[in-house]
Amino acid sequence: MPPEPPARRVSKPMKLGITATLAAGAVGLTAILAVTLNSGPDSEPAVPAATVDPGPTEPAAPASTTDPPAPPKDLQPEPEPPAPTTSGETPGSEPPVEPHPVCGAEAVVDQSLTQLVADCKALWAFYRASGGRGPYYPDNPTEAWNNTNPIENWYGVTITDDRVTHLELELVFNGGRIVPELGNLSELQVLDLAGNGLYGSMPPELGNLLDLQILNLESVYDCCYNYLSGGIPSELGNLINLRQIFLWFNRLSGTIPPELGKSSNLQWLDLSRNSWLSGSIPSELGNLTNLERLYLGRTSLSGSIPPELGRLTNLHTMVIELTDLTGSIPPELGNLTNLKHLVLLDGFTGSIPLEIANLTDLESLYLEGEFTGQIPPEFANLTNLHRLCIGGYNLSGSFPNWVSNLTNLEVLDLTNNNLTGTIPPEIGELTNLNILMLGYNNFTGSIPPELTRLTNLYVLNLEGNDLAGSIPPELADLQPYSRHGQLGSCY
Repeated sequence: MPPEPPARRVSKPMKLGITATLAAGAVGLTAILAVTLNSGPDSEPAVPAATVDPGPTEPAAPASTTDPPAPPKDLQPEPEPPAPTTSGETPGSEPPVEPHPVCGAEAVVDQSLTQLVADCKALWAFYRASGGRGPYYPDNPTEAWNNTNPIENWYGVTITDDRVTHLELELVFNGGRIVPELGNLSELQVLDLAGNGLYGSMPPELGNLLDLQILNLESVYDCCYNYLSGGIPSELGNLINLRQIFLWFNRLSGTIPPELGKSSNLQWLDLSRNSWLSGSIPSELGNLTNLERLYLGRTSLSGSIPPELGRLTNLHTMVIELTDLTGSIPPELGNLTNLKHLVLLDGFTGSIPLEIANLTDLESLYLEGEFTGQIPPEFANLTNLHRLCIGGYNLSGSFPNWVSNLTNLEVLDLTNNNLTGTIPPEIGELTNLNILMLGYNNFTGSIPPELTRLTNLYVLNLEGNDLAGSIPPELADLQPYSRHGQLGSCY
């Protein structure tokens, strides 16, 4: 699933002067226009403090991340159903093996199907680890996990050729743990336990699921969380058939195991919003040449982006934001010609590589860091862009006139740079613009009347510049807009 928009970095000090805020007219239009007519003292704009829920036992998380609420206490399991009784024991003989209280029932599973009986026992161990209180199926008691319903009727369980192949239980449990016995489901293809309040660690036995294609243990945003902690098992690298890994918004820690680079069929890897996931990005991830989506944001990853990621030529989306990564953006990312969404929002330094201009399929480009130099004019080639956001604090030069070539733009955000000169009238040619944010630069001159051609515009932010002159009367229809909102987000 798509990640949340990243929090904006702290803006540089606002240039104070006479600020005109216009209200009235068309519903849904917003603007802040800071027009400096007389110089005034600099002051720092207020920025809301970030909040963090680090949890009761974990180390403090980075300020830019938020953790799910504290997990529930361990649930007490309900009593097992009574096992069938055995009579006629011979004195002095060994007692007979008691049948499994659920999976030993013929009504549940044909006892001649020994592998399916073993699968049933693995499922029941997971059920017991949930406290015997799930899955939650209020409308259909015939799908209940018990010793009277056949296993093929159990909610979320798919049986194919007398083996369990799918376990799809998103949003149906009230807590529990992932038990090692699930690693015995040797023909499992889909394991979906998203949003079930799960806690504890991921058992290494999951690496035994050699047929697994989808592993979904993520939280469900603003609804139901998982709280998995500990490390990502290196044994997941054994799963060469794995297509998708979703671990979004847990409490995982440790490093990304380089063994994941052996899962050569992986198409989707989402490890974002695990605040304590640390260490470097393994260069071995560059071996995942079938990868289409990579999400590593809102973690404590450090170091630099390995140039080996430039080998991921099937990549469609890369999001690395709000981590502890530093260094320059590797020019090898210019090899990712299938990219449509690129988000790199961290403490990156150096110049913006002009090789990014090779990514002509890009629809969203969001770069933010401590960049120097100018925005490469080669970006004029990115004519498929719908959203362009670049903030570098130290980026210099005049307004990039080539932006007028990007006629598909809906969002243009060049906030927090050191751009100078005037706002060119050619910006009025971007008639698809919804959001235009040019605040906190060093633009001078007047507001070009051509802005009134932007009939689809509903957010305009020009504050923190040295603009002068009158405000075009056509802009009087714009309504007040809170500058601390995230309406200018590029994704």
